[in-house]
This record gives sequence, C-alpha cells and structure tokens, in this order.
Amino acid sequence: MKSPLHLLMNSGRKPARALRLLWRALERYLDAGGMSQGAAVAFYAAFSIAPLLVAALGRGTFGTAVVVAIMTFFPTLVSCLYGLGQLPGQVADVFATYATPGTRVLLLGRLPAMAPAFFASARIAAPTALLAATVAEWLATGVGLGNLMAVDAATSRYTSLWSTVVVVTLIALAAYAAVEFVERRVLAVLAPEQLRW
Repeated sequence: MKSPLHLLMNSGRKPARALRLLWRALERYLDAGGMSQGAAVAFYAAFSIAPLLVAALGRGTFGTAVVVAIMTFFPTLVSCLYGLGQLPGQVADVFATYATPGTRVLLLGRLPAMAPAFFASARIAAPTALLAATVAEWLATGVGLGNLMAVDAATSRYTSLWSTVVVVTLIALAAYAAVEFVERRVLAVLAPEQLRW
C-alpha cells in the first residue's frame, strides 16, 4: 500500500516540480523516523524548549507563534495523513474502474474521507494552541494571560490567578465548541454516518 503522502503527491496531473521534490523529501524524512522526532519535539516544546525558542526568535508574537505551531502541527499532520489513507477500498475501486484522475480522487474521495480525522485533530489543536500560547507567555514573553498567571502566582494573588485560569479554560472550551460546531456542519454533508454517535 502506498503512503498517504505518495497518494497526495501523485493526485495531480502536473504538480509543480518543486512541490513534488519537497513532498518526496518530507516523505523520506517521515518514513525514516522523522515523524516520531517531530512528535517528540511537539510534546516537549511547551515546557522544555519554549523558553529557548522564544529567546532565539524574540520575546514577541513571532516566538510565541512558533511554539504554538510546533505544538499543534505534528499531531495534526499525523491525524491528517492517517485520514488520507482512509478511503474505503470499494470507493477506490470505483474511481479506478472509471479511470478517475488523481485530482478528482483526492477532491471527491480522499479529502472527504480525511474530514473526520482532520476535525478530530482540530478539536485537539484548538485548546492545545491556547495552552502553548499561555505556556510561552508564562515562561518567556512577559505579556499576556500566561504572564499574568506567573505574576499572580509569584505575588500570591490567588483570586486573580484562579480567575485567569477560569478565563483561559472558558476560551479553550469556546474554541473546542466552535470547531465541533463547524465539524457537525461539514460532516453532515461529507460523512453523515460519522454523526450517528
């Protein structure tokens, strides 16, 4: 069975050569164990390398954005690559029987089959991004809700600290609910069988 990256790259008639080479290099890297390295970096980014990244990239928004991107990219990538490979065999056979071009197979088969995995990863990534931003603010930037929590903990202002925790929790719940709302709308069209649970 071919990998989802291979299927994605060979889905178009004439994809750009540079993009094809980039994907092939990424596929070799991921097949050689790069996925586990990336997942490890994503796991440890919040607490161990976030201060180093922010120090190297600046204490502003850019450093925080890089930490958030690292923490959310690899789990989302793993889920989406798994989802691309979830095209049912019978559907693939129908596409093959009618000699459907790879682009149409991707658009009409693989992307709709990937939708549940994509939204599952988006439900995880929304609160994780908020957590990563808060941790980066706490450890390195000196601004934002994370910094407010650090200052409140250091100065024993526990009412303010717990109020900030409640606000961060409510924002994370709102982000999760927004993704779930969009997911229900999209899956009602693309994969209604996924909504029966």
